[in-house]
Amino acid sequence: MSLQLVQSDRSSTLSTKDSKMTTLGLLGCGKMGSAIMEGYCSDGGWRPSHVYVSSRSAEKSAALQAKYPTVISIESDNQRIIDQCEIIFVGLLPDVAREILPRLKIGRQHFLISMMATISLRAAPEYIAKTRPDFGLSGTLHIDEDA
Repeated sequence: MSLQLVQSDRSSTLSTKDSKMTTLGLLGCGKMGSAIMEGYCSDGGWRPSHVYVSSRSAEKSAALQAKYPTVISIESDNQRIIDQCEIIFVGLLPDVAREILPRLKIGRQHFLISMMATISLRAAPEYIAKTRPDFGLSGTLHIDEDA
């Protein structure tokens, strides 16, 4: 599987060997984000060490946590999700993204994977650049499930 990556200065390859050491975050817990996190957390999934999901879609977040209580935690504070995770999936609606993303402090150690259908991958950094002037776009994050 190959996922697009918004990152300032690096790309990476993660294998299933890395999953136990990787923490995932999900900003916006809609249909797509829920399905992806469920896939990662399932028995045949990539199995991250932990997943922090936003409480924005409370019903979907609660359903994920109920299904994977030892792996998934719900966070009401998006910055806390960023602070606790290496890889953050962004599945926000356009208006919400324009409001939330510029307020988040995102470091060089973070990988952001954009799932925002109506915000192009090239436009996503403009929302983040307000707090991280060095933030830009480069590369693709490859998750090799066969490794």
